[in-house]
Amino acid sequence: PSIDTIVQTPKVHKEILEKKFNIDFSKPTILLIQHPVTTESDESKRQILNTINAVKELNIQALVALPNNDAGSSEIIHEIKNSGLSWYPSLSTNEFVNIYRNIGAIVGNSSSGIHESPTFGIPAVNIGTRQQDRERASNVIDVSYEKNDIKNGIKKALFDQSYRARIAN
Repeated sequence: PSIDTIVQTPKVHKEILEKKFNIDFSKPTILLIQHPVTTESDESKRQILNTINAVKELNIQALVALPNNDAGSSEIIHEIKNSGLSWYPSLSTNEFVNIYRNIGAIVGNSSSGIHESPTFGIPAVNIGTRQQDRERASNVIDVSYEKNDIKNGIKKALFDQSYRARIAN
């Protein structure tokens, strides 16, 4: 059903999205969605800070969707809101799908990185254990919660042209 939704969602011109979200899709851009892992809720702050710092050190644009409300989410939300990154409490299906159509990669631990990203032919940098043991396509780059692993995953996703060409279809 999620793929049907993607295919049926009307396209929105990139320029409209750029204006609404104050972003330039001609530059490396990611969608960041990182939820808490309930069994690791005491580590939520450290985990999101590593992700935020990786994104900032790479100096790439990020649109951040706030996480679900599982245990550990308040720490994640607090750090995102204080990060200086552009964050949104939620995105409509239309916005979400059309952002996906224009980004270089999705980063975080959302099931969207596992389920929807292959339809768009873009890399998903899957951080940590939340999606552990789920079947995944070859566009998924699994990394640990460590900042350097996250940075390396994002660099591969955005800048490794042979990898991007291989997963595009």
